[in-house]
Amino acid sequence: MGRSGPLSRRSADRGAAHDTSRGGPDHTATLLVWAPCAGGTEVQLWKLTVAGHGWPGGHVLLPEKIMGPETVTIDAALEVWRFVSRFRRADAPTPEGR
Repeated sequence: MGRSGPLSRRSADRGAAHDTSRGGPDHTATLLVWAPCAGGTEVQLWKLTVAGHGWPGGHVLLPEKIMGPETVTIDAALEVWRFVSRFRRADAPTPEGR
């Protein structure tokens, strides 16, 4: 542990123990979490199956034959917000102080 760079196999094994899966038999979304990492950080990876190249949860404007199938198994924008909204810089103003 405590090493920087790519995740070690041990970290990957620990992450697999913290899977959260969603979806049906065709479209699935699995959240893999590696934590705690160096400095108390965390790595999260959404693994999607049967998803095309569009933004998950968004509307794909190009044809499916170009972009692949649309997926709404997760809303990527919401998932990004859920992750980053947990963190705040130490010198950031509080929401009340704006």
